[in-house]
Amino acid sequence: MRPTFSLEPENGHLYVQHRIAAEAEEVWALLERGAKVYVCGDGARMAPGVRAAFRDVFHRFTCGDGDAWLQQLMVEGRYVEDVHAATLVADTP
Repeated sequence: MRPTFSLEPENGHLYVQHRIAAEAEEVWALLERGAKVYVCGDGARMAPGVRAAFRDVFHRFTCGDGDAWLQQLMVEGRYVEDVHAATLVADTP
């Protein structure tokens, strides 16, 4: 498990996608052994960045198409997102 919280950076890694990139070799080795990924949080900004980071890891180690690979992980239930859409509540007088 690699939790990452933007309010408490770890080793200078502010966002999940930074941590994925920094630990790409270990992340790739785990995925190759069947690891599952659970992404929870902001669906508007964080989730797309995390998907891009995983596609980049795949491309780095295979030079293949990360979109098809990530989609397959989703189909297999090995990449699961539990994300929320941010909503702004306007102040009312």
